[in-house]
Amino acid sequence: MKKNSAISLISLMALALFLGACSKQAKETPKTSFITAPDGRQIPASTSASGTATDGGLEEVSDPNTLSSKSTTIIAPADEVAAAGEGDVRGTGFAAHEGLQTLYFDFDKYSLSQAEQAKAAKNADQIKAKADEDALVEGHCDQRGTIEYNIALGQKRAREVRDYYIMLGAKGEKISTISYGKEKPVCADANEACWSKNRRAETKTRLVQK
Repeated sequence: MKKNSAISLISLMALALFLGACSKQAKETPKTSFITAPDGRQIPASTSASGTATDGGLEEVSDPNTLSSKSTTIIAPADEVAAAGEGDVRGTGFAAHEGLQTLYFDFDKYSLSQAEQAKAAKNADQIKAKADEDALVEGHCDQRGTIEYNIALGQKRAREVRDYYIMLGAKGEKISTISYGKEKPVCADANEACWSKNRRAETKTRLVQK
């Protein structure tokens, strides 16, 4: 009888310790915002709303479970289907246009400098002049940083450009955004001259799909 009581007491104590540990872990788990990949996976978003991206530290990741070049098209954060008024014009058929200039960003930034705003204004004029075409803004990053970090930052850059076009009179429902993070560099060298070419937003167009 005493032996059974002792075993029961020990079991209750172990259960109490386990529940206490779970409760502590739940309280200490930080809240994280996520972005959703096309295959349904959620990955942490790591940019702020200040025009400057924030990360716990720039580092490369080699985890095979992270996004690969086959599935890095991030359409929108998990809590929104698309940017306000953004048309569903993603897909194939978009191509670079001679009159649309590539816009570049400073390291860890997604705000447009004055020089890039002037170029963006010319792009907006081109978009407004072509009523029979839809536009797609692609966000890109340099090779540094994690895949997740750069996917989120690339999306911020694409949204910033789209918002600027709209502010200048372009129709938001005709402009979509997409992020490729660091998956499509135009230069592969490990130096600032090369990295600066990869921190960019490209605007492409296609004829309106009937």
